Amino acid sequence: MILSCRPLSDRLPFALRLSFVLFLATFCLGPVSGQGSVPLGFGQQDLSLTSSQTVVAIKLDDSSRRGELQAILEGEGAREIEYLGRYQLLIARFAAEEDGAGRSRLTSASSSMGTEWPAYHLGSANRVDSLYLATPYILVGFAPEISRTDGLQRLAGLGLGVDREIDYAPGVWRVRAQGGATQSVTTAEILRAGDGVRFAHVDWLRSLRPREVIPNDPLFGNQWHLKNTGQGGGLVGADTRATHAWAYGQGAGMTIAVIDTGVDAAHGDLLQTLNGYDPVTGAAPGGANDAGSHGTRVAGVVAAMGSNSVQLVGVAPQASIMPIRLLTGSGFATPSEEADCFVYAANNGADVITNSWGPDGVPFPLPPIVDISFSYATQQGRGGLGCPIFWAAGNGDENIFGDEYVGSPKTIAVGATTNFDVRASYSDYGDALDLVAPSSGGSRSISTLTIGSGTTLSFAGTSASAPQAAGTAALMLGVMPSLSWSQLRQILLDSAHQIQTNAALYDIDGHSPTYGHGRLDCEAAVLGALNADPAAPQLSVFSYGVGDINIHISGMLPLAEWRLGISTQLYSPVGSGPVIGLGADCLYTLLAPLGTIPFHDFANLNGDFQWGAIVPLAGVTLQMAVISYTPGFDFQISNAVQASF
Repeated sequence: MILSCRPLSDRLPFALRLSFVLFLATFCLGPVSGQGSVPLGFGQQDLSLTSSQTVVAIKLDDSSRRGELQAILEGEGAREIEYLGRYQLLIARFAAEEDGAGRSRLTSASSSMGTEWPAYHLGSANRVDSLYLATPYILVGFAPEISRTDGLQRLAGLGLGVDREIDYAPGVWRVRAQGGATQSVTTAEILRAGDGVRFAHVDWLRSLRPREVIPNDPLFGNQWHLKNTGQGGGLVGADTRATHAWAYGQGAGMTIAVIDTGVDAAHGDLLQTLNGYDPVTGAAPGGANDAGSHGTRVAGVVAAMGSNSVQLVGVAPQASIMPIRLLTGSGFATPSEEADCFVYAANNGADVITNSWGPDGVPFPLPPIVDISFSYATQQGRGGLGCPIFWAAGNGDENIFGDEYVGSPKTIAVGATTNFDVRASYSDYGDALDLVAPSSGGSRSISTLTIGSGTTLSFAGTSASAPQAAGTAALMLGVMPSLSWSQLRQILLDSAHQIQTNAALYDIDGHSPTYGHGRLDCEAAVLGALNADPAAPQLSVFSYGVGDINIHISGMLPLAEWRLGISTQLYSPVGSGPVIGLGADCLYTLLAPLGTIPFHDFANLNGDFQWGAIVPLAGVTLQMAVISYTPGFDFQISNAVQASF
């Protein structure tokens, strides 16, 4: 007789056997984040994942502690590379492979804020789209001969909580691992070895990004601002993510007015409208020829044609340029000529207006007639939705307080960052700075077009930053043309990527005098536009002169009751509910009695409200927000606007 001896664990019931092995694995191995590699658990090639030595992911229990965690990360030499709001998950990368000490300190310091989700790579360790993060969940599928009752009993015997039964796939469950994300990899591997198990793998959180659009323009590789792969030793990923945004649209049908020195009418890599303009000579049907190359360079950054095997590509490669020649010679022009350019653009089909001009080192006061033209463009342009006006913040390394063009609430001010993802040393700063975009100041400048159908690799300054934001606006309007200009501006600010994050750098509103709301993110802005609700109530506040206040609210229900809070204080956040970020005196106006204009009233039959009055408010800054308009007083901020008079 031949006796065979089987291990005790093989003679135990399935659930008890796996529980026993799980116990040993947990006791002996501990968390799996330190393992060199683990099996992926699906696919035909039996692939393995490599544990990341540079990436850490923390799921926050409370999203409000994100800033606190960012400060801890930076203290340990790590920087945020992605924040996934839907999961409250912050993903960061250490500057170099660390020996485990930094990770241990980080794990200890962050333990009160959330839990770590172990990070792995499938492919290059430097690419975000190669990341696989271990969630607490496992997908397990039993063979057909395993009944539903038997399957549930097995899972219960292992102490695995059933999160979801997959109704379209009989015998498949999503379960939560004991020990959460740190044990899900080990648990899945052991489950996979069990009798009657078809598959078992972690419900991996991985990057599912749209396919990038990589153009075939021969000089695209130099355009680090569109896709930074480390050109010139720069920081990989410190770009505008334009190639990802192009998967949704490339600005087809949009027209961008470039108010500058004109545009080379014969340049073969630009799609130009035939209604160019010069305020002195009048409309120029053949275009507005460039008087000094600057305007053509701006136009190239905005909308050089893409994927045509010619030269390079702009941010909105399918958009058209409306060339407007304001500046000639050394750049002299009158206020009436300036104003005529904005009104012409708004009246003749411009969707976006970009400006990269103005003095540095001296005050730049805003003439009333130009301010009126700003109001006209933002109120009458695009059939009443308004043209967003972009402005280069300036290159004087100075506070933009004295530049009333850049500081106007009717313009969007854009500063500059380098290919190392830090502020360019020359870029102007201040409270009126809205956001930043890549330019010179590091080891590379911006590649763009120039006169004579040529190209240049050395376009510099905030002149190169503002047109990138303008091109992004064209991409946004291309996918959601019903956006108002104020909606577009807010989406741009909300979607900007905060860089050099530090608890002391950005205020409670997410604004920094150095970086505005952050670096331009084309993809996030386009996604924000796609997800916007154009039917939401919109508040616009504008002036045709000092003290001349006009208030327009649109998109409300017919005859709906609404309330409007008005503050004359500078930024002074109060409370934590619907009035956060508004001056304290807003509370008083919210209590105004019914029928008090403009604080508490009814919409008309079209859901609109219009009010205007001449009042002596010169030099006063108003902060305003639509608070409520629905029956039942469901208080919500629909829009917020600052306006100076």
